[in-house]
Amino acid sequence: MKRMRERDKIRETVGEWPQLSELDPETATVEEVENIIGRYGWLRQSSCDECGIQTWDIVEIGEPPYYESATAYVCLDCLKKAIALLEGKE
Repeated sequence: MKRMRERDKIRETVGEWPQLSELDPETATVEEVENIIGRYGWLRQSSCDECGIQTWDIVEIGEPPYYESATAYVCLDCLKKAIALLEGKE
């Protein structure tokens, strides 16, 4: 399971690109990262596979993303609804 918030994606990207080593992954902005790597939209909100909303409050569940992997992206609201359903509150 992996959290997919804006700061998480920035930390991951800064860690993978040596050219970004001068940036502080705790304070860097999406714009700073994208200007250095030259790709725009790389660090964007993910879409929930349940409701379709785009948000930073999302988790990746299942296998690491790969062709035909069993991976799901689920937002906080849908996770709460799933828990309520399992607990018999819905």
